[in-house]
Amino acid sequence: SSCVYRLFFSDLMIFHASFPLFSILLLFRYSLISFVSYEVSSYTGLGGREGQEASACHQKSHISKIIFRLMGLCNAETLNRFKITSSERIEMGKINQRILLVVIVISVLALGLLWIYFNPSREALKKRAKERVEAMELSEVKVVILYGVVIDKMRSINDINVILKELEADLLFLGYFRWRGMATVERQTDVYGVLKRCIQQIKEESPNLIFVGGLAVQELNRVEYDPYHKRVIPEEEVWQMALNPQKYGFNMTRIDFHKSYWRVPEDENYIFPDILNPKFQDLILSFAKAQIDAGVDALWLDGLFWQAEVFYRLAGGREHKAIEEALKAAEKIILKIKGYAESKGRKIWIGSNAQIDLPYPTPKLDFVTVSPTVAEIKEKRLDEDGWTRMISKIKDKYGEIPVFALIEWSYPAAPLARDIPLGIFSQHLSREEQRMLIRSLDEFFKEKGIIFIYPVHGGFIGRDATKLAFSSYYKYDALAPEFQTYEQIKELVKK
Repeated sequence: SSCVYRLFFSDLMIFHASFPLFSILLLFRYSLISFVSYEVSSYTGLGGREGQEASACHQKSHISKIIFRLMGLCNAETLNRFKITSSERIEMGKINQRILLVVIVISVLALGLLWIYFNPSREALKKRAKERVEAMELSEVKVVILYGVVIDKMRSINDINVILKELEADLLFLGYFRWRGMATVERQTDVYGVLKRCIQQIKEESPNLIFVGGLAVQELNRVEYDPYHKRVIPEEEVWQMALNPQKYGFNMTRIDFHKSYWRVPEDENYIFPDILNPKFQDLILSFAKAQIDAGVDALWLDGLFWQAEVFYRLAGGREHKAIEEALKAAEKIILKIKGYAESKGRKIWIGSNAQIDLPYPTPKLDFVTVSPTVAEIKEKRLDEDGWTRMISKIKDKYGEIPVFALIEWSYPAAPLARDIPLGIFSQHLSREEQRMLIRSLDEFFKEKGIIFIYPVHGGFIGRDATKLAFSSYYKYDALAPEFQTYEQIKELVKK
């Protein structure tokens, strides 16, 4: 069969580089040749090149003729020279059956290979996997900016791209964030179609940029919307997902619990869900799926440990089984989101607020966020000992993962400016004080191994705010004449 192998390897070397599919066909062709050659030589007892040729030419059965003609080993005239006996015909029939079986098996395998080769989803997965390999890793990130959100129409995507280029951003934090009121917007507008186009335009200019989306885990709208299945969820169904502490052994009913957290009338439009409820877990997964399909690279799950913290307070700061169950439910959500991303050929990073006080193991995260307190922003000075202890606890809980620091805020219906760090920063500090504090925060966090998220755009500044971005918006903006911190951020990036 050396003749067969020489043919095979010469053909393979010629065609494989330009035509990968042709090598599959060659493999089919020469596997069949080798099998036929082996069967016939075994029957005749001949070996070597002469044995192969003579044995092949002794084939006179109809199937063998066809196969040998197709393979090009010898012509019909040569096949008809030889006579075989009836007993030989019976033996040849058995050989033909084996050949037919091999033909069927190889044909099925070949068809499978052809399907895999031409399947569009496979090409898409290969492309995405290649992009993921080439993209920046979280551990390589140096410059992070807050820009929430890219679809708010305050700027065009071209203008946002200019900012990203000027600041040499590695990571865009909260480019989209699903929170209060988004159920109505998503129901009326193709939010995720717009988001997908925006991310594509951003990635064209900054292909290695990590785009972080986000969603609030700790509350739902009274009438919700599932953006993945495009389904309105009525209030009655949402209430079925509401948290009832009494169910977990605490002396507080569902209504009493909600009333204790509804601080202003607008709060009553929102319901606090039970993270252990399977329907709520599926809904959170739908929120995440919609963003993953739109192209986000990472997700920040705000309030992922909120229910565990609530149970910890209700338990009087002691251990309680419900705390552990809430943390396990959070881990389940993380795994479901990552599993969906993997099914799409994607890798998704998941982060949340750092939780270091609970007496149970916390789920594994890819990054965590921290924030200065209201007092620290007001005093323009950070508690170094407190931050040292916090960083130590974070490492004990989560290991060596990226830690990002932002000037935090809260939901628009509840807080006054004086109650949130970003409110104090934007309303109580002058523009020069803001620039000075950004410099000191950047230096302090670098020394601690933390990456400061530069406050470029976004974040609620308090419902009683008087200094509004461009005299109109209840969100921070570094380029707004009321704040003017953009040039300071650009200077820090250059350093």
